[in-house]
Amino acid sequence: MADAKYKCEPSTQDRYEILAFCEALGVQRAAIICPLVNAGPRVTHHGTTRTGRRISIVKIDLAATNMQSEETAFVLALTNELNLVKPTGEHPDG
Repeated sequence: MADAKYKCEPSTQDRYEILAFCEALGVQRAAIICPLVNAGPRVTHHGTTRTGRRISIVKIDLAATNMQSEETAFVLALTNELNLVKPTGEHPDG
């Protein structure tokens, strides 16, 4: 599960909100997506609850000069954080 926020850092309310969605949907991993500013880290582990729900912040540089490369790096980081199946480039229908 991922939730986009248009601010540099999520608030306490943002974290509670995504945890509530995780609880309601039975999701173990979630990410808050924020813009990357000042070349900081792309991925930050934001915490793990006692029940094993893991929350991360994954950032994308919206001012990147090579947006295709930035999008690829972002998708890979988000895929890794959410423990999703890696894209193969093949269409699921063959």
